[in-house]
Amino acid sequence: MTAYAIITSEAGVQVGNVALDKSPGGEYIGTWNAAIAAGIYNATIVASSVGKSRTFENALQIEVKESNNASSNNGKASTYTKLG
Repeated sequence: MTAYAIITSEAGVQVGNVALDKSPGGEYIGTWNAAIAAGIYNATIVASSVGKSRTFENALQIEVKESNNASSNNGKASTYTKLG
């Protein structure tokens, strides 16, 4: 099975894609490294296997905040909320 996340802004504009890899624990994980404006972003997950595909709309909400303490992320800090 393959999986990826489509990241969109609050306005519905696609701002990134993230390939998801299966972890030893059986979960799919990925890292989104983006220099992006503060705001709310949504991740739609697409999973596919031979001849089948399933889409999970807005499965994850990502809030990017301006922060003086997030020096490793261009001055931004992120929080993640699993929806559903």
